[in-house]
Amino acid sequence: MPDHRQKKTAKQKSKRSNASHSPGANPLPSVDRNQRALARIAVTLPVGPFFISSGWQDPDTPRVHVLIGSRFQNNSTLLPAAYMLDLGCEGVRDAFVMKSVRFAECEGFIERMFAEFGLAAVRIEALEASALVRQLTEFANSNGFPVPSECDEAMKLIPQEFDPNFSVELGRNGKPVFTHRPQRDNRAYLVRLIQAVGPNGFAFEQLT
Repeated sequence: MPDHRQKKTAKQKSKRSNASHSPGANPLPSVDRNQRALARIAVTLPVGPFFISSGWQDPDTPRVHVLIGSRFQNNSTLLPAAYMLDLGCEGVRDAFVMKSVRFAECEGFIERMFAEFGLAAVRIEALEASALVRQLTEFANSNGFPVPSECDEAMKLIPQEFDPNFSVELGRNGKPVFTHRPQRDNRAYLVRLIQAVGPNGFAFEQLT
């Protein structure tokens, strides 16, 4: 009989295999044991470049975005991770450590990865990305959405330092924006949000 960890792993695999290639889905290759070990000590590795989907600063556009960050595995190789961000309500919705990529091939890699989501990438400073994730996590917690535990490995690639002067509008017009995701049952998530902010405390948006 499978133990609790096997059941949890099977559930995560099922969840990811059923996802589509929209922001919040995972079309990315799995990593090997050595890269997972590197992710666990990522705080000791030099910070690499960070990229985010364009339009992330505009609250009038869809609030679901993709962030890709990295650490230098060595002088010529990056260990990257992808973060699915809901700037409207849920914060860090998912995060994955990816296979290592040569620094010389970083530009092409970033272009391909964002193309998987139908998005364009722009550069963001690592300390700004860290501040964004920090503020977003606090915002999502207030809406009833902590960072999922399966994101722990990837979260270690985010710098602990952050830009104290960074600010961004989260939600829209002072309220969380709940994004309906067609690939999941949204009812439980709506219940959680209503418990946190009330039935009139948020806006609703359909993800196409």
